[in-house]
Amino acid sequence: MLNLVVCETGAYPGLVSELAEHLSESPIGHRDLSGALTAVAHGPSQRRLATEVSERIQELDEPLQNAVALLCAVGAPLSRTQIQTVLSGQVDLAELLESGLVTWDANRLGYKALNQPVARAVMARTSEEDAAMVHELIAGVVDSPAALQHRVRAAQLVPGKSDHQPLLAELVSHADEALERSDFPLAVEHLLAAARWQPSRGLLIRLFVTALTVGEITVFPEFETEISGWEAGPLRQGALSLIALQRGELDEAVAALNQCRNVDADPDGLLILGQAVAELNVMLALSALPDRITAVRSEVLAALSSREQTLAAHQSAPVGEATPHARELMLVMGLRRVIRLGTALASVEPERMADALEEVTAALEELPQVPITASFRAVLRMARGGRARQVGCFAEAYRDLIPYAETPVAHPLVLNAQAVSRNDKWRFFGSGNRRP
Repeated sequence: MLNLVVCETGAYPGLVSELAEHLSESPIGHRDLSGALTAVAHGPSQRRLATEVSERIQELDEPLQNAVALLCAVGAPLSRTQIQTVLSGQVDLAELLESGLVTWDANRLGYKALNQPVARAVMARTSEEDAAMVHELIAGVVDSPAALQHRVRAAQLVPGKSDHQPLLAELVSHADEALERSDFPLAVEHLLAAARWQPSRGLLIRLFVTALTVGEITVFPEFETEISGWEAGPLRQGALSLIALQRGELDEAVAALNQCRNVDADPDGLLILGQAVAELNVMLALSALPDRITAVRSEVLAALSSREQTLAAHQSAPVGEATPHARELMLVMGLRRVIRLGTALASVEPERMADALEEVTAALEELPQVPITASFRAVLRMARGGRARQVGCFAEAYRDLIPYAETPVAHPLVLNAQAVSRNDKWRFFGSGNRRP
């Protein structure tokens, strides 16, 4: 989370102060870092920075201005060769660094914008036509997946310039290829770009289900308008519940789930609803709040169990094979085990905590060690680590939690893992362990 704040604010005091002020003015339980960062990106401190950046750019000659705009648009470091290719060798790279708007990335061996606020300031003063031209130029010097994203961005900036349907089809095709390679983050990236362009129900469902493969629920709020217009059912109610959770609105998330009927009405809806139940389980358990989703959780568990049996009975390919059928089976298996974990998490009795360790370990052993189950296995390990710590098994807790100590995700279990792994390091190395 700290890395995200530094990345989005550039650690500029004005932006950081404005972010803190925005968060402090929000009620406890409703503090949304993502929303606060968005507000800061359009706030007075960013506007002041934009004025300063604009004045600095005007002091540069045209080739340097073009190079700065290029690096601010690309969002990733470019090599000397790539920059010289795009700009036909017209820019002095030493002067580019001296501009103060660009820096050298020693890890990725390339030139990049100084930071995100500077990049925003530069792009804000660039016309849509010029920005589109920059993205088209970048597409010619970067790898295929990134090139496609830049061509899409160029077409979005000047929508009437060409027919977007071929690009839309290409995005979906690349997403399919990424899924076949089990490159789930890239598949989500392509589908998200396609859905932003054409938020049809079918495309959104594909995006949401694919996002579950990486445990990603932040894609839902952007499409709340479209989701709200769908008919009531597991897909709509599950998605609305996840949107409420993203805002920290626990009561609204619970209400959305409890309004759901016919939880097994469609397989995709069951997956989205199952993810919402899984997320709420964790939130309620870690917050020591009363269980208010007992009925819907029981229905979802029963529907997932039935679906798992049906899918397993017709699974002909090896487990982990990159087929839609196999992916759905792995998602159903993962969700069912993570939801079952909620009961174990909710217990506060010492002897029940010890039993919970065995239950979580059993769930981990049941899940195949394939890429699509990674996010579920991470949740189970973090939960087991938290319980191990509570019963005094500090070495076991440390081993489970330390892999997630640097994870830049604001999930309750991740935050717990980060706190515990830091605070209990001395126990692991110095004080021994006792069994429950």
